[in-house]
Amino acid sequence: MKGYRKKIAFGIPMGIIFFLAGIFMLLQDDIDTFFIPLVFVFAFGGGMIFWIVQLTREKKERQEENFRRKHK
Repeated sequence: MKGYRKKIAFGIPMGIIFFLAGIFMLLQDDIDTFFIPLVFVFAFGGGMIFWIVQLTREKKERQEENFRRKHK
């Protein structure tokens, strides 16, 4: 998966899906049966959000570095 836009187009919907799946699991009657999947869903969703933040920071740093190199 190359390119910032393709990664973001994959990451944002997946993060939202994981968040909504976690909320759905929390609303169930017997939450104890959903403990392991709930932990996995929120951990993986948090990882996706962290990944998106890291991608955004790296893109911004690359843009600043390219700007500095061009305008030396």
